[in-house]
Amino acid sequence: MKRFTLFFSSLFLFLTLFINSIAQTIPSTTIEAFWNSDGTAENYKNVDRIGAAKWGNGQPLPFASYYSTAFTDNNQLIIGGGDITGGGFATNIVTTYNVESNTYGNIANLPQPLRLSAGIKFGNSYRVFGGFTNGNNDPLDVHYKYDIGTSSWSTSVAIPLGTFYTRALNKNDEGIYLIAGSDASNNLLANVRFFRGSDETWHNATDLPSPSADGAAEFLNERTLIYIGGFRPGFESALQVDTVFIGEIDPNDPLVINWTIGLNFPGGPRARFHAYRWGYNQVIVVGGSNSGAFPSFSDAWVYNHDTETWTSWTQQEDKPTPITAYQGGSFQLADDVWKLVIAGGITTGPALTAVNEIFTDTIPAPANVQTFDDGIPTEYVLFQNYPNPFNPSTTIQFSIPEESFVKLEVFNALGEKVSTLVSETLSGGRYEYEWSAANLPGGIYYYRLIANGFEATKKLVLLK
Repeated sequence: MKRFTLFFSSLFLFLTLFINSIAQTIPSTTIEAFWNSDGTAENYKNVDRIGAAKWGNGQPLPFASYYSTAFTDNNQLIIGGGDITGGGFATNIVTTYNVESNTYGNIANLPQPLRLSAGIKFGNSYRVFGGFTNGNNDPLDVHYKYDIGTSSWSTSVAIPLGTFYTRALNKNDEGIYLIAGSDASNNLLANVRFFRGSDETWHNATDLPSPSADGAAEFLNERTLIYIGGFRPGFESALQVDTVFIGEIDPNDPLVINWTIGLNFPGGPRARFHAYRWGYNQVIVVGGSNSGAFPSFSDAWVYNHDTETWTSWTQQEDKPTPITAYQGGSFQLADDVWKLVIAGGITTGPALTAVNEIFTDTIPAPANVQTFDDGIPTEYVLFQNYPNPFNPSTTIQFSIPEESFVKLEVFNALGEKVSTLVSETLSGGRYEYEWSAANLPGGIYYYRLIANGFEATKKLVLLK
């Protein structure tokens, strides 16, 4: 990797640094960003915001940091390692933040200092992958496991390639996806690796449609992934993109992912940010950067996969402090109450910060699929909705003879999907779903059931 020595006497107001820094071609430290900055960020577009959702302040982090690994465990945000100087010096401290009590704690330190790692809770353990340690210029292939029961770290099966700027996602405690990132030669990766928990082995899953690094990734539901933005096509160009990839996981094989390209992110090109679950079939994304340096954004967007259009992405109230390269996580504290914690990162300057800001919203739970207690059906059946025609609600019933991953979707007369009613694994039985089309225009619609190779479509008519 390219190297250069930086001497910097003052990083605005409170961040004073005298260091020698080894850098990636795309800067991963605030000092590099200062010297390579090519402009400030501007808002991309303004739309109506949700009035009920609000930002508030949490207790600041014990120390400022960015590019830590962060993930949730019940009502706690786990923050491991990270850069604590702005110049590439990592810590091995693991901090816990309780979102309900607004208090901090610690668990055992990481086996070594790390920054730009990926991490996730998996079963009764925490897992941390890759990144950089102090005095090492190449990304590591380390895989550390923290046993929650014994409160201790150990070394687990190394990842196939030393990487950084990677995203880790837990698939129902069955396995872990490591998505995209960069290697020691600054090659951007399209790789999707899958760590199978049952035998602790690594496998190659279907690649992203194109290489990327430091984009936002999350599960929309248990079978659907989303990856937004990131660096592309290479670090040399210092380019961020607004591309969105949607991945449908084969219900019978987690290594098979059908990636499609969604409509572009309306916030514009973006990297150094994250996506978090925000209700069923929804994610929220906040902040990030739009250049190889560290200009920071404050906008927040919620994507609703039910309609799969950016008109259903709603821009939320801006985060009070612009932020990029941060740590965060989302929490469902009650049936309808969700909180998003964004802690630390890089703010305007660029400057390292310990600020902790929390976004709270009430998200109505989706209507549940109702089950009939009349035995297990012998075949797959999609029944005609009733009433039909209808206004504004109708009931759709279907039967499945065995456990299956079920998708029940509604399309308009042009073949455009307008709603995903069911996207989950169901046991064998007969089910019904009450669908409201109150916000749709009158006309002819079609609903489709897909389950374990079975597919059926029927017509329904909305009168208005």
